[in-house]
Amino acid sequence: MSTVRRAEAFIVLAAVRDVEGFELDLAARTLAAGWGGDVPQLLEATAGIMALRAAADGTDPALLAGRYPQLGYLLAVERALAGHGVAVLCRELDRPELDLRGRLVLDLPRAVGAHPATWCFAIEWGSDRGWSTVIEPAGNALPPGGQRSWHWFDGLLPAPDAVADRVVRHLDGDLTLPGRRPWRCHGTQLLAALGEYPAPAAVPDVPTVCRSDPGWRPEAFRRRLLCYEPPPVPSVGAEVHLPGLPGDRRRVVAVVPGRPGDVDLFLVRLAGQDFLVSWDDVWPHLSTG
Repeated sequence: MSTVRRAEAFIVLAAVRDVEGFELDLAARTLAAGWGGDVPQLLEATAGIMALRAAADGTDPALLAGRYPQLGYLLAVERALAGHGVAVLCRELDRPELDLRGRLVLDLPRAVGAHPATWCFAIEWGSDRGWSTVIEPAGNALPPGGQRSWHWFDGLLPAPDAVADRVVRHLDGDLTLPGRRPWRCHGTQLLAALGEYPAPAAVPDVPTVCRSDPGWRPEAFRRRLLCYEPPPVPSVGAEVHLPGLPGDRRRVVAVVPGRPGDVDLFLVRLAGQDFLVSWDDVWPHLSTG
């Protein structure tokens, strides 16, 4: 964006009466950092972030550690990101069903240098898949073949400094990922590991959105087995015994590699089917004889 066009955009921003204070500062900094869209798109992007921040109920995050065991770990990642000059605009905590999840929305100006059209750059953690990077496209509409999430599968609870290092590379446009690492632990072990990251008494003043399943049961979570094992490479001709269908054995007739960061490493088509299925779901049922 030329200097003249940027100056015009600042005038437009300043003239929008319902954009002021934090949002105006965010929009102006994003624009100056290399925003790749037009001003109306920028205002939509910042409005989305502001709506998320507004969903915070104002509860002191320091009081949430008992309800959300993952809070201390997320805050440790925040501190590691701050050491790299990366600010967090909003944090989200969730306890859906029998999982723990968290999300950190990162400062938009830091992202637009390498991702000029993103409306939101966030990282997400869950007790089911570990960390992932989420880069929301303009208008939240994916182009054909586009990608929104990059799942790391780099251990369930990597060290905060390692998380921050990878996030910085992703912010700078390097979306390469390491080889997938397996994990296997029970809920009790994960809660103990999360307990190594206690929430500090003074939590950074960042709006915190709390989402909670009223049916979340700590004791049931402790009994959960949390595991991930990278699947073997599929081969055409491999035979699988479909679960729930006695005697139904089918051969793999096509193999399609997933994109880096996809949940599935491979998709396969089985004989007699005209659609692809996740190899991650099928491979445990490989026939042994």
